[in-house]
Amino acid sequence: MYVEKYQYLSLNRDDSDSNCRYYSYNGSKKVPSVTSILEKTKSFEDTKALADWREFTGEDKANKIVKESCDIGTIIHKNLEVWLKTNQLSTANNIIHKQARILSNSIIKNGLPSVSEVWGIEVGLLCSELYAGTTDCIGLHLNEPSIIDFKNARALRKPEQIKSYYKQIAAYAVAHNEQFGTNIKKGVIMLVCRGDKVITDFGKYQEFIIEGLEFQKAKDEWFRCVEEFYS
Repeated sequence: MYVEKYQYLSLNRDDSDSNCRYYSYNGSKKVPSVTSILEKTKSFEDTKALADWREFTGEDKANKIVKESCDIGTIIHKNLEVWLKTNQLSTANNIIHKQARILSNSIIKNGLPSVSEVWGIEVGLLCSELYAGTTDCIGLHLNEPSIIDFKNARALRKPEQIKSYYKQIAAYAVAHNEQFGTNIKKGVIMLVCRGDKVITDFGKYQEFIIEGLEFQKAKDEWFRCVEEFYS
């Protein structure tokens, strides 16, 4: 499944600015990350919703939830990276690793059978001197070149709740097309639920495919974010 089709960049990450993450390559100009641009250009409604959630939940508990999400997401990504290269998973037995293994298996069982070829995992991409970032996976999904994103969430999601993921995928597709002359115009979000709100939803898999007019719309919205960021 793993085919080294392209020679991907090794980006240098710079977190010295607490307000924005930057990347550079081989001494090039630093450019903002895709996630930083999305964070800085959130709509008023999204910003308010997050602030309201933090106030309702309490700052300490909210920080704990965010950290747990990041920790388990990191392990899931590592599990999937190892599995795609070796067909094996970590055997670590603490509670976080056990949960992450179950969640990883849900993506492996339900999502990855549609992926016939993987060109890169945790791929660094750079678009002109505008932005850069690292995407989870690039390869063939149902025999079509695709950006593939692995996500976990506290609860099941509706498409309107994850529009920022659509823009993120479009950003990486544009960068890959520019760097390697490809024509990627499809994204796949493989999302697994942690069941924090409804325990019976733990491990449930959702898949969102972005292509056609929806992909073009996400691309247009992404570049509006880029323009807003720089202005």
